[in-house]
Amino acid sequence: MKKKYFYAVMSCLMFCSFLTNAQVQTISATYSAGDIPTAYNAYDPTCNGASTALTVTLPPVTGSWEVVSVDIEYDMTAANVAYMSEQRSQVKFQNTGFIEPTESGTGTGGTFSYSRTGLTFANGFYAGNTDLIFEMQAWRTWGDTAPNNGCGTYYNKVDNNSWVVTVNYQIPPTCLPPSNVQSGNATTTSVDITWVDMNAVPPGAWNIEYGAPGFALGTGTTHVATGSPTTINGLALGTDYEFYIQSDCGTVDGVSIWEGPYDFSTTIDCSVYNLDITNTVDQTIACQGTATLTATSSGTGDDIYWYDAAIGGNIVGTGSSFTTPVISTTTSYWASEIKMQSGSGGATPTYCIPTYSTGCTVGDDIDDFDMSSAGISHTGTGCSTGSYADYTNDPSLVGVMNIGSTYTFSATHNFSSQYLKIWIDLDQDGTFSASELLFTSAGGSNNTTGSITIPAANGGATVMRVMDSYASVPTDACNPGTTYGETHDYKVIISDVACESPREEVVATVDTNGDIQVTTVPYNNINDTANYGDPFEGNPGSSCGTTENYLNGNDVVYKFTAPNTELVDVLMSDLSGFYASVFIYDNCGTIGGTCLAGAVAGPSDDDFGIEDFSVTAGE
Repeated sequence: MKKKYFYAVMSCLMFCSFLTNAQVQTISATYSAGDIPTAYNAYDPTCNGASTALTVTLPPVTGSWEVVSVDIEYDMTAANVAYMSEQRSQVKFQNTGFIEPTESGTGTGGTFSYSRTGLTFANGFYAGNTDLIFEMQAWRTWGDTAPNNGCGTYYNKVDNNSWVVTVNYQIPPTCLPPSNVQSGNATTTSVDITWVDMNAVPPGAWNIEYGAPGFALGTGTTHVATGSPTTINGLALGTDYEFYIQSDCGTVDGVSIWEGPYDFSTTIDCSVYNLDITNTVDQTIACQGTATLTATSSGTGDDIYWYDAAIGGNIVGTGSSFTTPVISTTTSYWASEIKMQSGSGGATPTYCIPTYSTGCTVGDDIDDFDMSSAGISHTGTGCSTGSYADYTNDPSLVGVMNIGSTYTFSATHNFSSQYLKIWIDLDQDGTFSASELLFTSAGGSNNTTGSITIPAANGGATVMRVMDSYASVPTDACNPGTTYGETHDYKVIISDVACESPREEVVATVDTNGDIQVTTVPYNNINDTANYGDPFEGNPGSSCGTTENYLNGNDVVYKFTAPNTELVDVLMSDLSGFYASVFIYDNCGTIGGTCLAGAVAGPSDDDFGIEDFSVTAGE
């Protein structure tokens, strides 16, 4: 009995193993359209990429296939004094837009063989006859001598007939998970969930489990749906949620794996908040300068936002006080008490991956990055693999930011002369445009400090890119333009304004009469400029007799309209121990621009001024 039992068990094990191995199939394609050229210094889509794509077509099938991995191999040859260490390459999966990390070779001239197996970026369920399209993106970091300085095969190339893509696929599980899962139509207490079913026979039900962001499966609330779309009711007002979903194919085929997490947020009921601006204070300034306006709110909202228009417009400031930019005419601003809603974020787009020929291996890194005011504190990270690190999937490094708010940061580097740029994808289109550049180092250092201010932006999850380079500022968000450096990506959530009170006008009045009006001469005045503050900054302008920053001190502005055409003196006395100045301008608006006359005194001067200045009656 024992002997027969032993053989029976062995027979089953051998048979089962054979079936399991037989399920995984492979299909390959080889690029044979010629050597693939490289561009100099950065990936160039006009040189290769979509034009050098390789397509693997899945066989026909009733239902679908499951792709479980992809294997890639190819050779790159360096010639004409070029090095294999100067080769750069990466493969893009065109179906989803995913781009794998950049690969590089080692050594001097010759052929370097690249091989990567078990890649998962194409994994998923596909109908039969689906084209899986892969792009080869290749470039070099040396070799820009004419006439071979552009796109070409002279220095480095991908060898013809060497690029092979092998797709490993199998018959999928008997119960497939949903795909294209979406949430929408959120209200204060409900949300709609939609999906696409991939099963040949639709399941009888789908299980949805939801809870607070970061909840563990098995600890959430379960909602059983019988079709797409389904509505989840009984949710909390103005709350962020995450959810998972699986197909329930019955007792025979069982349930699918869980898909998720996905996210949604319920809306805020603005009627429950008595948002209001209860008081405002205007300010009048002389001639030109900055004004400080204040507003008081009901306290039921999250903040006060300042706008440059009564309807629409731009957010120009936040908080109970707002300091205007330098103005020379009376200007109105509007204050509103607002209620924010951030949302939990969700997935972010796929972005370009910057590359450095050497990178951060010798200290040109972002070792610490601290923006605690936004919730990001990241220390002691050292040098990332490939000099690029994507931290957007780390929930401990997600920043939350409000439009109009300013966030200070510091970054430390393990080498001197480091320059930093910071972008945020404000419109969430998967690119960092020039208008989304929020910080640029003014000089190189091994400790970078600064701040960013969030302008108008789409609410929700997006990406902040922090890019470091040695000796010069990075060229752009995709191309550092330098040999040494490192780049970090962080997920940030831009809060939306969910509710706002009626906007109240607050006026910054510019008095063109100055501080004191002089109507007759002679005129004498004993005064202190400290009584009038410091509305002006910098040097007094051209033709003023000095280029020193005399306007950085306190200033008093006199307005004089000449009753007669004559010569006048403007004199100051008893000034020993002080720096002082007198400047004459045509009108308030030209202060700091062009002088009609000027005089300055040092601490050793007692009396000084402008003599015999010609004035015309009525001017």
